[in-house]
Amino acid sequence: MKPSRVSRLVKVCALGLFVQSSGCSFALVETAPPQAEWPRYATSLEPMSPCTESSTPYFTDGAIAAALTGVSAMLWLDSRNPAPNSEGDVPVGFLALPTLVAMVPFLISAIYGAYATERCREYRRGPPYDDVP
Repeated sequence: MKPSRVSRLVKVCALGLFVQSSGCSFALVETAPPQAEWPRYATSLEPMSPCTESSTPYFTDGAIAAALTGVSAMLWLDSRNPAPNSEGDVPVGFLALPTLVAMVPFLISAIYGAYATERCREYRRGPPYDDVP
């Protein structure tokens, strides 16, 4: 392999390892309490628990997931036009796989963050709730 291909492979693998341990929503979003603990009446004097209403964490996770998908697509498209004298080199298309794998935790974190944030907003709106028995 050429040094440029090896360094690119090392960079992509390092990025994949870094990304696997990340996810803003998993780290920053505070969920609402269980529905059984939500106040039942609008005049309830029970204090409301803090939870995250901001959409920033899950938008950030979604943006990172989209960027990693774009990087993966560019690597795959780059493999469609191999460089001259590249026989025996690792195809660049194989480098797309680590970036796709790195995208998965961010996508899951974004979905979790969107769900938890919407649940918090419903909790903070107060009673009557739509789906509380």
